[in-house]
Amino acid sequence: ETENKMTTDKIFELINHRYEQGAGTIITSNLNLTDFDGTVGARIFSRLGERTAIMRLEGVSSYREKKRERYVAWTRDEFQDASSSVQEERKED
Repeated sequence: ETENKMTTDKIFELINHRYEQGAGTIITSNLNLTDFDGTVGARIFSRLGERTAIMRLEGVSSYREKKRERYVAWTRDEFQDASSSVQEERKED
C-alpha cells in the first residue's frame, strides 16, 4: 500500500505540474474510464478530466493477446507433434 501511495503521489505531481503549466499530456490505457478513475484516484482523474479528449480504439488487439495466441498455437503444434511421435512408437511395438 505504501508503494502504491508513493506511485500515486508521483503521478499526481507530474500530472499536476503539467496541469498548472497548461501542458498537454497523452495517456494510453486499456482501462475504461470507470476503472481508470478507481485506479489513479480522484485527484489525478479530476486533473485529467478537465482537459481531456478521449479517443477509443476499438478492435485493436493488445500485444499480449497476440503473443498468447502465438504461444497457444505453438504449444498445440508441439503437443500434436509429440502425440504423433508417441503413436508412431506404439505402432512399432
